Parts: sequence; structure tokens; C-alpha cells
Amino acid sequence: INNWSESQELGKFFQTNAPFLKMYKQYGNNYAKLNDILIQQQEAFNSKIEEMTTRVGTGLSALLIMPIQRVPRYTLLLSDLLKNTPEDHPDKIPLTNALHIVEGIARFLNDSIKDEENEIKMHEIATKAPSLIAPYRKLLKEFIFTEKDKFKIKIWLFSDLLVHMQESK
Repeated sequence: INNWSESQELGKFFQTNAPFLKMYKQYGNNYAKLNDILIQQQEAFNSKIEEMTTRVGTGLSALLIMPIQRVPRYTLLLSDLLKNTPEDHPDKIPLTNALHIVEGIARFLNDSIKDEENEIKMHEIATKAPSLIAPYRKLLKEFIFTEKDKFKIKIWLFSDLLVHMQESK
């Protein structure tokens, strides 16, 4: 930044390199599982985690979420750069294109994480109601309602079906 000039361009860099951000898909898909494992194994790792927290200055959870936050931060950065770039600047169009690319990748990653979460829920549903599982069926949304510790109602919205199930407590 010390050597920044009025003609400096970042748009082309992001246009070229943004597609590599899709590699975060696997990390994002497995983040929740990893976090669950760490919580389950917390006692076994407690001393190591405390040592690392002291050395690094932040907790493990804060470090693990950083890669997932990277793409939204690039979106914010590009939006801010675009807002502060004059209309006649040679980087205006490349920045606009780069922003659209990064926003598309952010949607791709978010959709991928949601799909993975829905797959996990589908496996849970299969243990309770195996007849609901079909290769063409996707879980779109799950709703859970409770009635003063008496019972729980689950409603599942699938791509082709709406199901409700009442569980006693």
C-alpha cells in the first residue's frame, strides 16, 4: 500500500484467482463435523488447546472459522474498493466483474454447506422414517415445534413432500 498508485489495479487479480476459492467447499462442508469432534474430545485436547490459545492469542474455534469467513471478507473488500473507485478508473470494470465472481463463489460455498447439512439431516430422518428416503428427494427445510415439554412436532419440507411427525417427550 505504501507504493500504491492511482493506476493500481486489483480487479484482474481477483478475476483470475477467485475461482480457486471454490477449494474451500470441502473445508466448509466438514467444518461442523470437525467442530463437533473437537467438542466431544475437548477434555483430551484441553491442555494443548489452552497452550495454543496462549501462544496464538485466540481460541481454536476462532481459528477454525477463519477460512469460512475469508470469501465473505473478499466480497466486502471488493464492494468497498468498487464504491471508492472512480468511474473512469481502468480497474472499475475488472473490479465489478471480480465482485460478481466472488459473490457467485460465496453462493456456491453457502449452497454446498447447506446441501451437506441437509444430507446429514436426511441420514437422521432415515433412522426414524426410512420410507421417506428416496434418491430424487431433497430436504429443503426442517421445522421443530415444542409444546411445553409435552411433545415435539417435526415438520420436514422435501422437494416433493411435506411431512409432520409428533414425538413424545
